[in-house]
Amino acid sequence: MKIYIAKKHYSNLPYHNFHHAEKVKNYALKLVKRCKKYKVPVNREVVEIAALFHDAGYDKVKTNKEKFACQIMTRELKKLSYTPKFIAEVKRTIMATKLGGPLKTTEQKILRAADLSGFMGSYQEFLKNNKKIQQEYKLLYKKDNFPNKAWAKLVELYLKPKIQLTPEHKEDAFHAKARKNIEKFFREIK
Repeated sequence: MKIYIAKKHYSNLPYHNFHHAEKVKNYALKLVKRCKKYKVPVNREVVEIAALFHDAGYDKVKTNKEKFACQIMTRELKKLSYTPKFIAEVKRTIMATKLGGPLKTTEQKILRAADLSGFMGSYQEFLKNNKKIQQEYKLLYKKDNFPNKAWAKLVELYLKPKIQLTPEHKEDAFHAKARKNIEKFFREIK
């Protein structure tokens, strides 16, 4: 039910589409499992719903996309009789995907890590996602390509806060892999 409700708020953008939301949800739920293994408290339902709605309506506004996604999520969850407290928790979690967004709760950290997971995979996946973001930028903003240096700097800013959820994350491999992909990308474009 939640999947259908969230899906109708996504368009066929090259990157920020419902397929991306599903990938974020799936990766986030893997992180939830890891947290439970280490007895790190986490609300699975908050994470799942936040992941499904985090980019809802992405093509409808130019700024404050996270706030707009929260408005959509709030409207839909109220129809399903979720409590105001639960909705507020999902909202706080979605806002973690905003640049400079809070990373205080486990749910917020999980969603941020899952949303950025497309940058820490293989270098081929990284390039594929970069291409989709470039296409989307042209489509949404009617401009040429998002300048590579500006795009990489933006990704770096998103990666700046350390995300450590479990003892497995001590080495911060997540950030290291994404940075390695960015560095390789810059070596290749020079």
